[in-house]
Amino acid sequence: MVRFGRFHKAGAILLALAALLLISRTGAVAQAVRAALVRDVDNPALAPYRQYFEVSWTALQDDVLVTTVPAGKRLVIEHLSYRTGSTGNDEFTAGMLRNGYYLTNAAILLEVHPPHASWNGVGYTEQDGSQAVKAYFEPGTEIWLRIFHNTNNSRYLELTLNGYYVTP
Repeated sequence: MVRFGRFHKAGAILLALAALLLISRTGAVAQAVRAALVRDVDNPALAPYRQYFEVSWTALQDDVLVTTVPAGKRLVIEHLSYRTGSTGNDEFTAGMLRNGYYLTNAAILLEVHPPHASWNGVGYTEQDGSQAVKAYFEPGTEIWLRIFHNTNNSRYLELTLNGYYVTP
């Protein structure tokens, strides 16, 4: 009888050790599952922003509403590229992204510095460029582009903005 009692005690100890091992492994598994469910909501890959638009103008300068940043999001622009063309010797001289219409004393947050490349054909001038930038626009902000050229000829501009949204 004494030997049989020892087996029960040894079995109980083994059973307790197995239960502890199972509990500790289940906690690790649960922790791994919880970690997998957590998202990095500010990861740029989760909320990319890309906008392409075209505008034509004849005045020496013009203002164009690009977009309005959605409520609850901050827009970070990291890169822009453009292509522009006109008849004659007209040249694109400057562009600015502003956090509001220019009459509202909006700040210039980003300047476009042309030309990276220029091509003059017979009666036609084309310019293009690409630049890395870093500009931040707060929730609800209207983003305006102010553009300039040196004659009153008709000119077009194609602009692509790349970046991402984050939660402020």
